[in-house]
Amino acid sequence: MPCYLVRSQRIKRVFSFRLLTIMLLTALAAIFSSPSARGQNVFWTGGGGDGLWNDPANWSTGTVPSGPTFNAAINGSGTFVSVINTAPSVLSLQIGHGAELSVNLPGELFVGNGSIGSLTNAGLVGLGNTTIVLNAHNAQINNSGNIDLEGFSTFISTIQMNGSATLFGGGNVNLLCPPSAPICANFLTAKNTLTNVNNNIGGGGYIQATTLLNGGTINSDAAFIPSEGLPLSPHMSIAVNNLFNSGTLEATNNSLMTITTNPGGFVNVGNVIAAQSSTITLGLADYLQLGGTTTVNGNLTVTSSNQMMDILGGTVLGTGTINSNVFSNGTFKPGSAGVPGMLTINGSYTQGALGTLTEQITGVASGTGFSMLDVNGSIDLAGSLDIKELNGFVPFDGEAFDILNYLGTEEGTFANASPTGFQMDGWNWDINYDFDGDEVVLTAVSPDPPGVRTAEPGELLLLATGLLALGACHQRKRAQT
Repeated sequence: MPCYLVRSQRIKRVFSFRLLTIMLLTALAAIFSSPSARGQNVFWTGGGGDGLWNDPANWSTGTVPSGPTFNAAINGSGTFVSVINTAPSVLSLQIGHGAELSVNLPGELFVGNGSIGSLTNAGLVGLGNTTIVLNAHNAQINNSGNIDLEGFSTFISTIQMNGSATLFGGGNVNLLCPPSAPICANFLTAKNTLTNVNNNIGGGGYIQATTLLNGGTINSDAAFIPSEGLPLSPHMSIAVNNLFNSGTLEATNNSLMTITTNPGGFVNVGNVIAAQSSTITLGLADYLQLGGTTTVNGNLTVTSSNQMMDILGGTVLGTGTINSNVFSNGTFKPGSAGVPGMLTINGSYTQGALGTLTEQITGVASGTGFSMLDVNGSIDLAGSLDIKELNGFVPFDGEAFDILNYLGTEEGTFANASPTGFQMDGWNWDINYDFDGDEVVLTAVSPDPPGVRTAEPGELLLLATGLLALGACHQRKRAQT
């Protein structure tokens, strides 16, 4: 199939997915604007003194809220409520600032009436090897506090969403799992769409949904969780049909993030970060970026042999390793903003007509003084080369920079970098696209713009003498008048 038809099919697939996203967000907006069913309001008083949910003396009505018509509220700094040996259900649940709700095996908690339901948390909700079920078509989770899930081995802590759910409020969902645990069994599961507006989901465990719309942060952080100070399992698995990221996906502190979607199901317009010594892997789908930034200081791997890293916009930068064939109509910038570095691609590199390779130069050391793209495969070049001399660096005439290494064949050239020479960033350059059969080498020639030649020393002396003579003649004429 011709390349342009393949590209066209990919773009159509992208826009179909974006249209689906817009439709889903529109539906969610309609849900938020619709009136909620009313229920009976019940407030925690703690009158029983034992902190147990199933003690009627702890509730304002003298009745334990257990049924999908109750709106339960737990407020007050220092308030602690335990759900254990019971499985209550409520229409909505509110935990105020400074309050804590602990749900532990064999207890469970059900929120929603099958149609609507909401969980509002400004304090701490802790799950110990148990489940909170959000039983609603479109559940709302307004979380400005911390929700902690602790589960490992045969024990499982889960937030189970029986329909779609929207997570907002700017809080944290912490998937806590000891590094020694053989299996980290924390789950966030949604039957349909999970929309993370602005929460930070961090730690180790599983996220499962039909569609994941991420506008917040999802971080496989193996360091610690602020609310607990606990070390974590270094692995997070995201298994969804479609993932649209406009927020941040991040693997840090020697962790692994595994993403599995349907073919054509991954789109990034936000930030994806594989930090040093950390890895992000993508299975079954192209890594498709329409905008935003991908930073690879660790490893980013596309595991399916017939898939690739497909950069149609935005920027890719870093000093790590990309394990995939790459097509770029975006910007590749080895290193970081203002700092050169070496970025490795274990695969081929194809730069399209809209693509740019940014070469940052601050010195003569390969990979640290100037940027280098190290490709363990073939290269096919088009688009632009962008040279940026930084920090006042000025190359000597004839100084060479091997900006791109490759192991296979080389085809094409940068449209603005002719093999016969070109001018950029106030300097004349030569470029050799096949130096020693495996390097693209950039050589500084002079700081002159094309067509302007630097005067020789004798020419400068002659010019100065002429100017002095002209000045003396002018002085004599003034004296005569």
